[in-house]
Amino acid sequence: MGKHLLLIAGMANFGIALLHVAIPFMGIRSYIYFGTADLAMLESQGSMIPRLATWFLALVFAAFGLYCLSGAGLIRRLPLSAIALCLIGGIYTLRGLILIPDILRYLNGIIYPMRQPFFSASALVIGLCILIGIWLKTRSQKQMVS
Repeated sequence: MGKHLLLIAGMANFGIALLHVAIPFMGIRSYIYFGTADLAMLESQGSMIPRLATWFLALVFAAFGLYCLSGAGLIRRLPLSAIALCLIGGIYTLRGLILIPDILRYLNGIIYPMRQPFFSASALVIGLCILIGIWLKTRSQKQMVS
C-alpha cells in the first residue's frame, strides 16, 4: 500500500509540474487564477521573471515526483531519498493545513474563491500520501527483516 500511495503522490507531482509548464503559455489570467497577482503584474510589464519562476517550480515538482517514484521503488534510489521524502511530505502537509483557515473563512461568510480550499485539500492529500506511504513502506520492510 505504501508503494501505491507514493506512486499516486508522484503522479500528482508530475501533473502539477505540467501545469506549471503550461501556465506561462496561458497568459496573465492564469497567474491571477492561481493566486499570484504579483507575477501577473510583472508578466503584463513584459518581465521574464514570472515565466522563469514558474518553469523553475515545474522542475521542482518534477523532482518531487521522481523522489516519490524512487521511494516507491519504481526507479533507482535517489540520494537522500528518505530525508527528501519526509521534507516533501512535510512541505505539502503544512501547505495543506491552510485548509483550516480556508474553511473558517467560508464558515464566517467571507467571500473567498472555492479553488483555494481545493488547492489546500489537494496539498494535504499529497502530503499525507507521501508521509503515510513512507511509513507503510518502512514498516513492511522492517517486518520482512524480522
